[in-house]
Formats: sequence, structure tokens, C-alpha cells
Amino acid sequence: MIIKSAMDWDAVSDKLLRQISTIKNGRKRIEASKVLANIEGMITKLSQLELQARRSSSHSPRLVNEQLDIINQSMLELEQWITLLLLS
Repeated sequence: MIIKSAMDWDAVSDKLLRQISTIKNGRKRIEASKVLANIEGMITKLSQLELQARRSSSHSPRLVNEQLDIINQSMLELEQWITLLLLS
């Protein structure tokens, strides 16, 4: 799963939350939920950057793209970790 803007987050977060809820180990489920919460914080920052980019023509979309890359990488790593937890 990847997102292209902060607006995509709702659908993706629901899918990740459903995947996390299937983790049998309670401690690992809590840890995965914390990672998801950290990503939500990054989404808030992304939303602010997107708003700044829309308001100011001089604001570079580079910061938005960098934040998107960080978020998408974090989501990929979380998905992989969830998959490993479900297989074990």
C-alpha cells in the first residue's frame, strides 16, 4: 500500500488496523499499533506541508515528496512486519 496524499490515509489506515487486529501475540499487536500511531503523526505533518504547498506558489513540493517517501517506506516496513508476525 502506498499513499499519494494525506487524503489517502483513511482507507489505508483502516486496512492496516484490520491487519494489526489479526496479530495473535498481544504484545506485538500493541507494538504494531504504536508504529501505526507514529505513522499517523507523520500524516499530520504531511497534511500541513500539503496545505503550505497549496497556499504558497514559492513553497517547493520537494518537502511534501520527501515526507511521502518516508511515510510510504514506514508503511511498507509495517506491512512486512505484520506479515512476518502472522506467519509465525
